Amino acid sequence: MSANREQRPKTTAPRAVLSVLALMAGLALLGYSIATVVRGPSARPTPTPRPRPSITLDPAEGYAGTYVTIAGVNWPPGEIVYIYLSPPFVEEEAYAYDGAQVGADGAFIAAIVFPDDSALLDRGAVGIVARTKGRLQATAPRP
Repeated sequence: MSANREQRPKTTAPRAVLSVLALMAGLALLGYSIATVVRGPSARPTPTPRPRPSITLDPAEGYAGTYVTIAGVNWPPGEIVYIYLSPPFVEEEAYAYDGAQVGADGAFIAAIVFPDDSALLDRGAVGIVARTKGRLQATAPRP
């Protein structure tokens, strides 16, 4: 009986399939590792820092009753900016003289008539401050 028994050839198909799968997995990991080294772990662009908000006055100096235009640039779009007279010449910035909403371009225009207040006029130069509720602010340079 043993002479009549046919010997079947050994199949290597399962081993070959496993070898190919293991090779593919290894190549995939190698490709991921190379991509991580080349691009870095996050590959996010570095954000560009925003310029600081600023204001300019027109005219830069004047007297009581002078109409002053305040122009602001580099402010967050949509914010409301309030205009104050600056300490130490004013006891506190409790009263906003004007306010303006910042446009999509980060700019605003506001205007005040400089108050005819003898207490202010006796103190010399008075600065103007623009400030958001979030306390982002800019002060106009004094002449």
